Amino acid sequence: MPLHPLVELQQRAIELQNRKRFREAIELFEMIVKERPDWEHGSIQHNLSYCYEELHEYEKAEQCLLAALQYDPDNPYFVSSYASFLYLHGDPCKSFDMHMRLLELEGADSTFSPSIEFLKNLGTKIGLSDEAVNSKRDEALERYRNEKPVRLMRSPWKTQ
Repeated sequence: MPLHPLVELQQRAIELQNRKRFREAIELFEMIVKERPDWEHGSIQHNLSYCYEELHEYEKAEQCLLAALQYDPDNPYFVSSYASFLYLHGDPCKSFDMHMRLLELEGADSTFSPSIEFLKNLGTKIGLSDEAVNSKRDEALERYRNEKPVRLMRSPWKTQ
């Protein structure tokens, strides 16, 4: 059975991305976005952001990450990527907020969750004491515990 044309295009784009041929990958990813902006619930925008970041086109990379988050704001992979992007290239305060969002989504034991040491270092960078960081972390984890049953009932495959 033949693959959907967009699946074939996506596979070729990912192969190019993996071979660090980012400009060519961007062309193919953009073709997919033009045809179906919601393809794979934002994953194409996420792939685009990676390519743009590798090319040091940070404004475009951020726009793509934000587009991915519009399609799936609770996707821990997207939230984690944006938190890291902000840490490296953007606003450390926003990065801290996104890391707190990640704790709300995933709890403390997820592979996506930031360590307390990382949070304290980032907190110091933005002028927060260790006590303030601990308090904000505790609040985020409390929201995670309170909202967890609701999140588990939601389907990750949202319809547009």
